[in-house]
Amino acid sequence: MRMTAKACLVALALLLVGATTASAAIRGIQILTGLTTQTGTLTFRANAMTSVCNVTITKQMVQNLVPVMPGVLTRIGQVTSWIVNNPLDCALRILNLPTTLGGFPPPSGPLPGSWDISYLTSDPLTNDLYFGILGVQLSPFVGTACLYQGTLLGAIRNNGALLTFNSTLPSLAGNCVDVTVSGTLFDNPAIQYVLLNI
Repeated sequence: MRMTAKACLVALALLLVGATTASAAIRGIQILTGLTTQTGTLTFRANAMTSVCNVTITKQMVQNLVPVMPGVLTRIGQVTSWIVNNPLDCALRILNLPTTLGGFPPPSGPLPGSWDISYLTSDPLTNDLYFGILGVQLSPFVGTACLYQGTLLGAIRNNGALLTFNSTLPSLAGNCVDVTVSGTLFDNPAIQYVLLNI
């Protein structure tokens, strides 16, 4: 039996949540921030090739009380645009996203929910929130036929301003190894949220 793309994403999220050692079972997330912009540096590595990209990413958070149900992907926002500020140094092409807020075409992707930001788990000690950006598709490294697609994993630190990424995206096309993505970005305004346990 073939799994649907949505079922595959749910299974992946559950696997990632299960792999997190310090997780909290919460009932909901109160998100107080709507539109926010994050800037910083992401590093993409595959074998000996490295691309360091200075990026500006806008996100529209779900500004509301968001219920969290076990075993179900919980959408808390969406990436709406992605700009590479150093295109001469960053050999990277992000697919299916506009480069300006409200640009055309709107965010799309190969999977249902591509570019959605989904809650995965949280740390009860630090109040950090872990999330995945679904259906990310990119083609880095000029001169290669590589195509990568997967869930970009990140964390929002408890102050809501600092975001860290540490993830691996699998290769879908070309004679390519998986690409690792890491980096630190800062949100302005900071994402204000409250994790609700009851």
